[in-house]
Amino acid sequence: IVADEPTGSVDAVMADKRNFFTSPNPPDYDGTQRPWYQQAVAAGKPALTPIYVDATTGDLTLTLVEPIIENGRTIGVAGADVLLNTIVDKVKTIHAGAGSFAFLLDTGTGTILAHPRKELAQQPLSALAPALTLAQLTALAGSSTGHIEQTVGKDAYLFFAAPVPGTPWLLSIAVHKATALKDLSELGVTAGGITLLSLAAAMVLMAVIVTHLLRRLPLVRDALADIASG
Repeated sequence: IVADEPTGSVDAVMADKRNFFTSPNPPDYDGTQRPWYQQAVAAGKPALTPIYVDATTGDLTLTLVEPIIENGRTIGVAGADVLLNTIVDKVKTIHAGAGSFAFLLDTGTGTILAHPRKELAQQPLSALAPALTLAQLTALAGSSTGHIEQTVGKDAYLFFAAPVPGTPWLLSIAVHKATALKDLSELGVTAGGITLLSLAAAMVLMAVIVTHLLRRLPLVRDALADIASG
């Protein structure tokens, strides 16, 4: 997984409106007016944008951004785009047994970021499970053990959650209760133990993905700082 490059581009926009892109943009493109540029300037540190429609491709995209700072002044912003389908593909690989699924939640907006069912992207949690709330999953992610039970469709699921380090994301695994209890009664082990191990492994995976996506930003930032300073 980590050997692949992010699906998207690593670009930069300078405060004087010069830009450096790996894919073409319209002639009148002003990157300083883009929300991702303004978010990085306001944050003053690396940040992750909400989902937005890319101005060039029209695809749903996230951008990992970092301001280029020289002598205490922001002279530009570097950004690495990640297409939503890239993240969905990674989330689909996370399983904790038959009938289980994983999804990624943006705690800043309270919406689903990635789910095996693509139609749930950018939808509130209630679209997945009417009684499931951001507060419940946030509290669950803050504890080292435990789960909550909610209904998805007509079936009961056990939800486990943990924060993704360095992001405003929360990763959750939902386990089909009846299937899990049937399988585990045959094995003589507990559902919580297996799912927490799966969640821990998934968290390592997501942390590696985020680190991989961020690794090129400092190179771009430093190169453009050198260009700006002559």
